[in-house]
Amino acid sequence: MGISDLGCSSGPNTLSIMSEIVGVVQATCGHLGCPLSEFRLFLNYLYSNVFNYLFMSLLTFIKRLKEDKGIGEASQCFISGVLGSFNGRLFPINNLHFVYFLSNLNWLSQASAMTTL
Repeated sequence: MGISDLGCSSGPNTLSIMSEIVGVVQATCGHLGCPLSEFRLFLNYLYSNVFNYLFMSLLTFIKRLKEDKGIGEASQCFISGVLGSFNGRLFPINNLHFVYFLSNLNWLSQASAMTTL
C-alpha cells in the first residue's frame, strides 16, 4: 500500500499521522481476514527543505510501529523521502493508494495541483 504525505512537516505530526493510517489499514485487514500488505510511505518535501530531523526520527517511528502495531516480520514498511513540489507529478502511475496534505493549502500556487497526482 502506497501512502504519501505531501509537503510533510519535519516535526512529529507527519509520523504520528502515518502511524494512525497504518493502524487503520492493519485493523481493517484483520477485520476482513485479509493479509496485511507491505507499506510504502513517502514523505514529500520541497528541494529547499531538509529531511535531517525527520529521518533521524525514523528509527523510533519504526520501533514504535513494531511495538504498538505489530508491524514487523509478517509485513514490511518502506519509507522514502521524495523531493519536489506537488504542483507537478512526483510518483509513477498507480503507485499511491492514499495521499494527504494537512497545512499546505495556503502554499498552493496552482489551482490544478491535485489533478496531477
